Amino acid sequence: MTIIDQFDDPTATFVVALDPDGRPSVRSGYLPLPPGWTTLHRPDDFQACSDYRARYLAANPGDAG
Repeated sequence: MTIIDQFDDPTATFVVALDPDGRPSVRSGYLPLPPGWTTLHRPDDFQACSDYRARYLAANPGDAG
């Protein structure tokens, strides 16, 4: 079995989610979110999720983690 780091896998998907304290995070799209987390951005590639998180933080500066 070959284990591939999700950041090295071009087919990996990610989501942008808010933790219970309201801080956005890029998380693996493969694993379920922990209790209390909510999805902000649909499954997408890492760069798209990073860009979304940056735009979210620019629009919501008090939510920086």
